[in-house]
Amino acid sequence: MGCEIETLSKSHIDVIVTEKDGVSWRLTGIYGHPENLKRIETWNLMHLLHQQVTLPWIRIGDFNKILSANEKQGGEPRSEWQMANFREVLDDCRLRDMGFKGAHFTWFNQRDEQDRVYVRLDRGVANQEWYDLFPHFEVHHLSFSNSNHMAIGVRLRRQSQFQIGRYKKRFQFEEAWVKDEGCEDTIANAWSVSFNGSPMFQVISCLLEDRDKVTLSPYLFLFCAEGLTALLKKAEIDGIIRGVAASRGQKINTNKTSLFFSNNTGLETQESIKQALGAETVPEYEKYLGLPSIVRRNKKPAFAPIIERVWSKLKGWKENIMSQAGREILIKAVAQAIPTYAMGCFLLLKGLLKDLEGMMSKFWWGQKIQERKVHWLSWSKLCMPKSMGGIGFRDLHSFNLAMLAKQGWRLLKNTHSLFYQVYKSKYFPNTSFLDAPSPNSRSFARKSIVAARSVLDSGLRWRVGTGNKIQIWQDQWLPTPPSFKVVTPCSTISTMTTMDNLIDPTTRSWGVPMIDHVFLPHEDEIIKSIPLSNRAVQDIQIWAYTNTGEYSSTCLREIMSHCIDLSFVDVADQIMQRKNDPEIAIFFTTNWMIWNKWNEACYGTPRPDPPFLAKSVAANALEYLEANYGSLS
Repeated sequence: MGCEIETLSKSHIDVIVTEKDGVSWRLTGIYGHPENLKRIETWNLMHLLHQQVTLPWIRIGDFNKILSANEKQGGEPRSEWQMANFREVLDDCRLRDMGFKGAHFTWFNQRDEQDRVYVRLDRGVANQEWYDLFPHFEVHHLSFSNSNHMAIGVRLRRQSQFQIGRYKKRFQFEEAWVKDEGCEDTIANAWSVSFNGSPMFQVISCLLEDRDKVTLSPYLFLFCAEGLTALLKKAEIDGIIRGVAASRGQKINTNKTSLFFSNNTGLETQESIKQALGAETVPEYEKYLGLPSIVRRNKKPAFAPIIERVWSKLKGWKENIMSQAGREILIKAVAQAIPTYAMGCFLLLKGLLKDLEGMMSKFWWGQKIQERKVHWLSWSKLCMPKSMGGIGFRDLHSFNLAMLAKQGWRLLKNTHSLFYQVYKSKYFPNTSFLDAPSPNSRSFARKSIVAARSVLDSGLRWRVGTGNKIQIWQDQWLPTPPSFKVVTPCSTISTMTTMDNLIDPTTRSWGVPMIDHVFLPHEDEIIKSIPLSNRAVQDIQIWAYTNTGEYSSTCLREIMSHCIDLSFVDVADQIMQRKNDPEIAIFFTTNWMIWNKWNEACYGTPRPDPPFLAKSVAANALEYLEANYGSLS
């Protein structure tokens, strides 16, 4: 083995290593600048060395940076942008972390226990060509007696050309074998040989005797298991053996059990529980079932592992040359699926979601080596359905709201669940989930679910029963998306009038004369087409965008994806295509009034009062409708 130094400086040494068989690879020892403001010098050096790479390449050293929050314990958390910069540099240089065996951290600050900080500053990274050359390497963290750093040891083992591709193939039964004419004869002949012993022994002996003629060894265990089960059942029936009832209780493993108490739990209560269970207390649980148990004011560190997991997946894919269709599937099936679990409980920060979308966008556009990663379409355009020129990726914020809305739907419908009973008693004891005031509590989970109420409001509609719960002019009950509300101006009956005033209680049918007198012609027909039950059933809220009336986050995501990044011209075009003449008139009249008042406010006219503006818009719309459809009174 020979080594030749290519370049060196105070912070790196770059050598070419040549094996005895002439194969060469590149080794770089590196030291990252300890000052954050000068860390850009290290990144520039790594980019410069990357441009000179034509060989399998490994870099080892003290980078003075971490890739994820779990690589540091104690002290102030590292900022997310610093970790993101390190990940970005590794992406640009097509390098992957090599992992390790041994202690989790490679450096500590040699202070007292309460002030001690542990960090994984030292690591090895390599490109895919080096991984292919040394597929069986091992990286070890080695203790060093006179340093607060651990040494990095790499054990190498080459993959010879003879070994490549020589893997033992796992046996699998081929269904085509049963189509062979001689298969059944071979098995039948095997059973003709007589063996002494129990029936199970005879079965096994037949199989072993004829193992050279027919390969049934994978089924040997199944035969034995089935036979043993049958023998045990027969013995139980004959009274030879008897089953023993197992205890249904479970003993607490104190080595794996810990207790966490909230601040309002008294010390006496804590001590009694500790003595009863025999478990130790912990000051705080960082995670429970994979989610942060406590989310503090600075929320981003709590969800930083999501970014790290997505980055690690994308990093693994980047080494493979794949088609655009392959990238699409991998983004949809893996990268966008990783945060799904957390999104069902928490409203993730928009900044964090932008970081995730940025990673996916770079992966989508920047696969090839030395590619400049030009983004020919914005991410919002890529999230549009394919029928509208997009790729159909998820808009993560909309998807997050859709998942949280599912929790809100459960609070509306599953009123017998423990989840509903706890939330009802604590957060909205005297009202409903939809009408409860916005929370001032510190519960981030509750705030997240409440944030999705607007999503439910956009798709909830009343199914008319008796009608006594539905406000005619305020509630959503017409089958006319997206508003589901009456557009007829209120000019005859009170705004507090309920739907039961429009229903004949004797015949359980619509009061046609009143409906014809009050509503516009097109709404008149829509209302009379709504079916009524012969029985006095209760009014219930349903999800308007499914046939079953049950909430569907998939349906909601599709609806919301059509609303991403639409200009006023796009909206107006859809209104013209889908709506009838009165609704078109109201749409343009309303928008013209708002635009006119906005211009007046911009050029010095006193800003109009919103209620006055609303009344003006309604008056203009009513004037237009009466001119075209006659008097509405």
